[in-house]
Amino acid sequence: MGYLYNILKGGVIGLANLIPGVSGGTMALILGVYERMIAGLNGISLNLFVSFFKLLTFKKANLELFLKELEKIDFRFLISVFGGALLAILAFASFMVYSLNNFHDQTYGFFWGLVLPSVYVPFKLIKKRTPAVITALVCATLLVFSTDFLMSDNEQIQKEQQKYEIAIEKTQSGSIMDEFDINPLSLFLLFVAGAVSVSAMILPGISGSFVLLLMGQYFIVLKAVSSFNIIYLAVFSVGLVFGLLSFTKLLHYLLKNFHDTTMGALTGLVLGSLWIIWPFKTSYLVGEAGYVDGYPRLVYLSNVIPEKLTLVEVSSLLSVLAGITVVLVMIKIEKMNNK
Repeated sequence: MGYLYNILKGGVIGLANLIPGVSGGTMALILGVYERMIAGLNGISLNLFVSFFKLLTFKKANLELFLKELEKIDFRFLISVFGGALLAILAFASFMVYSLNNFHDQTYGFFWGLVLPSVYVPFKLIKKRTPAVITALVCATLLVFSTDFLMSDNEQIQKEQQKYEIAIEKTQSGSIMDEFDINPLSLFLLFVAGAVSVSAMILPGISGSFVLLLMGQYFIVLKAVSSFNIIYLAVFSVGLVFGLLSFTKLLHYLLKNFHDTTMGALTGLVLGSLWIIWPFKTSYLVGEAGYVDGYPRLVYLSNVIPEKLTLVEVSSLLSVLAGITVVLVMIKIEKMNNK
């Protein structure tokens, strides 16, 4: 039952990583698996890989050595969480593209509802709320808040307009739109995107999907998943593993030696994400019907407060309530399991 519950938690983490602005790290922190996950990943070392290759000798002693190395990294826990995340990503990648394109406000409203009551989860793990901890919390909140202003509304519109004009030129010239152009540069960029985005994914409040969006790789990766492009997925996965193993060692060190300050910063990252994933935003329609590459496309810009309650606003608020309910139920289940 415990492993099944961890698979479900991993599924939530995987779904969160599909949404630009929503952090899988936030979900992991909310669901109470964050520190255990970081500790397990930190335990991965060269000895694990050496013991794995020694299995090729088919000796019982080497099998026992390998199993001991797996115990060091809490393998069963990690495989259940990451397995659940992977299953959710593979199963719902296409659905998330559809939801974001057709029910943007409701989708973000649900995740906003998940995060809102969850800010208290990492905050309660702080043992001593010293001035240094509060400072870390405030600075982390402002850091996430500031990412929303990396590009102005006009800059975002211009960037999308340029992409649209390129799509028109290629369509009118009769050239084929190949979003899976396999060349060393595109594959290297994909590797870097994987390494950087996974570092963001495991940081609460920092969205790996948003980083992919800034790097121009988000829709390429989603389409690679939904169409199962093996080459793109393999290169991206290698980047993910590289970034994951490198960054988790730093996080484990900080949690071990500066627990309260680090947890204060993590709380701030979660708090700041509420601004990033606010469901109600101004939008701008780029493109016309009849062209490839997903146009016309809505570009979502600055946060706004709805002036009137239409069906979209009401359904989005209901999605917020649904998200809050899910978290409260999961917290209740977690308390029952602990007892």
